[in-house]
Amino acid sequence: MACQQYRRYSLLALAGSIFSVGLGSFFRCLLRRPTVIDLECVEQIRRFALTTVIPACTTTALYAGIATYVIVAESRAPAAFESLVLPRLGGLFVEYVIPLAIANLVVMKGVVAMTSDIASMRVSQEIEALEVAGLNPMEMIFAPRAIALMIAAPSLSIIGVYAGFVGAWVVADLVWAPQLDSFVDLFASGVSELAVTGTAIKVLFTAFVIAVISGHFGFRRGEREIAQVGRITTRAAVTAVLGVTTVNLIFNLLDGLMPHVWGIWR
Repeated sequence: MACQQYRRYSLLALAGSIFSVGLGSFFRCLLRRPTVIDLECVEQIRRFALTTVIPACTTTALYAGIATYVIVAESRAPAAFESLVLPRLGGLFVEYVIPLAIANLVVMKGVVAMTSDIASMRVSQEIEALEVAGLNPMEMIFAPRAIALMIAAPSLSIIGVYAGFVGAWVVADLVWAPQLDSFVDLFASGVSELAVTGTAIKVLFTAFVIAVISGHFGFRRGEREIAQVGRITTRAAVTAVLGVTTVNLIFNLLDGLMPHVWGIWR
């Protein structure tokens, strides 16, 4: 019986629960007929957003500030930096720095919280209690947390664009004190709506991969691991870091290949 219950929590089943609960909650909220699961999704979104918005702004600002300092330090003249580098700096931040900063934050916050919560419920036999009651733990416990992660992460990436600008401006002002108006215009010239949308999609897909990894390790059953929540969480975090790296590599390769594919297609 234990083996049969364990097989239920496959990667495909976890991914399917996210889509089924997400679509169901969307239509039920439109019809103003929310269920307990829908209310739990809203609560998880609110909780995750409130606890991560300040760390997200701080992290992206620090990443942007450090990257700006490194670039400015390598530039021989501030005028050359302002005319040649700064117009591309905003685009580089949006495409590479901000997704990395938000992904690392999501790994630390989302993976640890989700995996430890589910693993602790497994240890305390709350998962088994839901199964005995005929309820699906993936829909009751996992999906609301995963949906909150997938909604909050892209939102944090958009907020991170402004936080990254603040971090870049602070460092630039300390180094060579450029005019704020010209700095804003040059920095924003490299940021397009398409780039921001692509970053949000990248972070959304990253959050999806992280959520599935967290659910996989959280629901795992084993005689040696059932009482080792910390060890399970550590394994999930390490695997999530590898997942984040893989997702970013795939998207970067696609960004490099799409212009060539588009040129051949035309």
